[in-house]
Amino acid sequence: MQQINKSTGQSKQNKKKMTELTISEPGFKDVWLRKFQIFINKFIFILWTGILIYAVGPYYSIRELFRHLQIFGFKKLDYSKEFGDIDLHGKICVITGGTRGIGMEVCRYLVGKNCQIITATSTLKDDANDMMIEQAKRKLITKIDPSLLSSNNRNQITLLPLDLSSMDSVAKFATQNQDEM
Repeated sequence: MQQINKSTGQSKQNKKKMTELTISEPGFKDVWLRKFQIFINKFIFILWTGILIYAVGPYYSIRELFRHLQIFGFKKLDYSKEFGDIDLHGKICVITGGTRGIGMEVCRYLVGKNCQIITATSTLKDDANDMMIEQAKRKLITKIDPSLLSSNNRNQITLLPLDLSSMDSVAKFATQNQDEM
């Protein structure tokens, strides 16, 4: 038998359940306040990121312009002064992505420094035969330094297939590199 409170018309058990529900579950105001705080935090983050991009970006752009024009005490970077005396004969460099972009430019620079280059490319499949690899190597050499095709330094560049998204391909590339070295 339930006892009913005369002033509220509720039983003690119902009142206890309602009290537990209101304590354990956040109300509409609490949820709205939390969502508003998250919105403000995101807004401030986006605003701060925008300020940094638009304030810092022009600074570095102007700085690079001054460096290029060599005004206001800025000097051009001269790699031949910095790295001119280096001879990498007998050294081996492994370059991923050496058939295009920055990797190809690094290969071009290192060929000029007499370095042995082992480069990886994703354009060749892992099951590529020697003829396909040799054809891709010839194409790469003509892009980098065509004089290597006729010289004895042709073996200065080794081209191997590599797919960095496949661990099997990476393991195969590593074992092939150990064989080359």
